[in-house]
Amino acid sequence: MYEVNERTTMLLRVAFFDEDDVAVVPNSSIYRIDDIGTSTVIRASTAMAPLAVTYDITITEEENYIIAERHTYETRRVTVDFRYGAGSVKRGTNEYIYKVKNMYGIETSESASASSSASAS
Repeated sequence: MYEVNERTTMLLRVAFFDEDDVAVVPNSSIYRIDDIGTSTVIRASTAMAPLAVTYDITITEEENYIIAERHTYETRRVTVDFRYGAGSVKRGTNEYIYKVKNMYGIETSESASASSSASAS
């Protein structure tokens, strides 16, 4: 299982295959991202474009956040649903699972840049 640090941008390459395990260019495709443990929708269903035999999904730093700070890691599921073939009559699905590692002490970009001077009090 792939692992990414909290608040890190991640690139996920998905590939499309038919029932004979031959690469195909789908006619349409959508994906969504969910946190498995909390059933939180991280990204709602999103269309992929342009379509090719592979597609790179950029999962942003804002999407790779820890929901429950006590967790050492959280598990995410990227679900892919696509149609292919003449008239889009065939359907394929796949899922990709990865972990987001809690980087205790990591702040959001906004809060990290809020203070312009450092002080040791």
